[in-house]
Amino acid sequence: MQDKEINKIRLFIPGPTNVSDETLRIGSIQYGYFRDDDFTRLNLENEKNFLDFTGCKNGRVIPLTCSGTGAMEAILVNVVKKDDNILVINGGPFAERWYKMCRFFKYEKMHNLDIGFGRDIDTKILEDAIKNNDIDTILCQSNETPSGQLYDIEAIGELSKKHGCTLIVDAIGSLFADDFRMDEWNVDVSLVSTQKGLRLPSGMAYVIINRRAIKLLTNPRSFYFNFNLYLEDYQLGRGHTPFTPNVTLIHQVNQKLREIKKMGIASQIEEMHDKAVFFRELCKDMPLTPIAQTPSNLETGYVINNIEKYDATELYEYLKKKNIYIWRSGKQMKRWLDNPVRRHIIISHNGCSKEDHKDLVEHMKRYFK
Repeated sequence: MQDKEINKIRLFIPGPTNVSDETLRIGSIQYGYFRDDDFTRLNLENEKNFLDFTGCKNGRVIPLTCSGTGAMEAILVNVVKKDDNILVINGGPFAERWYKMCRFFKYEKMHNLDIGFGRDIDTKILEDAIKNNDIDTILCQSNETPSGQLYDIEAIGELSKKHGCTLIVDAIGSLFADDFRMDEWNVDVSLVSTQKGLRLPSGMAYVIINRRAIKLLTNPRSFYFNFNLYLEDYQLGRGHTPFTPNVTLIHQVNQKLREIKKMGIASQIEEMHDKAVFFRELCKDMPLTPIAQTPSNLETGYVINNIEKYDATELYEYLKKKNIYIWRSGKQMKRWLDNPVRRHIIISHNGCSKEDHKDLVEHMKRYFK
């Protein structure tokens, strides 16, 4: 009975998402030793697929048993030097995390470019910031989850290459939902985690790093997150990690990447786009204003127009009674929106079908009647 109740829950949140029954069955299987040849083949297959899907032809993939934030920290301490001039392209709470990490690790030459919540990047302002501050490293998101804004990484990459910067992109929110091409767009390092575009449980993050960035690696004050340990021939050279990984989740990643390869990454992105557009059209007559100027396929961020009559927290609780979960805002969003707890919601298009989206809209319309 309990399993049936769980299966009724529909998660319209960016991540973790609903997980397929087939994936859950993989999680119930007992696997063999994670230092043998079978695991080597599986890990190396995962690496090849990640490199193919991100368009990073000659890079390496570092698997980390941690959240995406752990991978952000790992990249910072391994790739970014203490005397680098750092530019954070800041359009929301996840970009703000880069900024807070830089402050925590006491990077002194740090510059915060506040581009506005849900706004496109003004490339003229960005280029001026790069030139005026002699920037070495750019930190940014591919999309900002709370707004649903998708950034023009190609344009950022062109400026990064022009001015000789290292470009580091948190692609957790958009990889497998939006187009993303590391080599073509001059991205040196990116990161993904399992709970969003891959539609898997949380717990693994992957750093994709090109050859140029590998040459920049420092000797970090971190043992577990030392990329040099991972990149040794004794470790990744034979498809292993220096420390015990999440074996079950790595098998789930393998199965999911095989599915995407069979389907085609372009088809996966098109499917996400189709659901996003379908949902947004259905919502046009509701008292909602989209936030993002250029929305990601992963999710849609809205503000509720009439908070004298409607309330985001009430909507959340109303849908929760139907076993439907959407993303609701917390007080931490005050930095970005007025009265976010009552006004701000996000709907993800990641783990649910078109029929699920249609059902969600019907329930939302009943609330907004």
